[in-house]
Amino acid sequence: MQHADVLVVLAAGTGTRLGSLTATTPKWLLDVGGNRVADRQLGALGDVFDLDRRLLVVTGHGAEEVGPFLRGRGLPPNCTLFNEQYATRNNWYSALVALRACLSADTERVYLLNSDLYAPAALYRTFVRESRTAGAGACLAIDSSHQLTDEAMKVQVEDGRVVDIGKVGVAAPVGEYVGMLMLDRATALRFRELLEDWATGDRDPNGWYETVIRDGLLSEVVCRPVEVGGAAWVEIDDTADLERAASVGA
Repeated sequence: MQHADVLVVLAAGTGTRLGSLTATTPKWLLDVGGNRVADRQLGALGDVFDLDRRLLVVTGHGAEEVGPFLRGRGLPPNCTLFNEQYATRNNWYSALVALRACLSADTERVYLLNSDLYAPAALYRTFVRESRTAGAGACLAIDSSHQLTDEAMKVQVEDGRVVDIGKVGVAAPVGEYVGMLMLDRATALRFRELLEDWATGDRDPNGWYETVIRDGLLSEVVCRPVEVGGAAWVEIDDTADLERAASVGA
């Protein structure tokens, strides 16, 4: 069953840690053992989203490659939105660009998906299925089985509710954020307001949207964790990650 939900892929980043592999290509279109990250994500989610009408890909670095890729999959190339500030502002601004555009009158939920998340199809679908029945507010995908590294976006949960998220300063993390966020309509509107405040205030342009969740959203909205652990997944930041991603099952 398809819902009036929008799938937003945040694919504007430069991916500089991957060197020449992303010199002209966005991470979303990287080849992983013969399968692009985008192919894996869209292939997994095509049955649970109306991708012809409710897909929005925020582009930036390598944007000119995304339209032809989408056409090759039979998807409308006009489902892209260019983030003109991709080189100077981090993913929080891509999230804002998306939320300015995608909240139509009939939108039920917005799903933000990081473009560098490479996982088995079941992991993406599990998050969507569980979050659609979780109730009002927001949901974060977490993996409580991952060993937490300095790079991990850590999540703290109390009484079934996310109370903190960040790479540092999380007192009692129980897992790692896996790069998928669900916002119901009211929460998406509020998150957009918080991001607008970030854009006009004296804030770090290199911050993350997760910081805006921590500093603003968590005190106002119920944000539930959705456990997606148990299967291998990779956030592709460098060449070592890319090599590990090749071993991730379908």
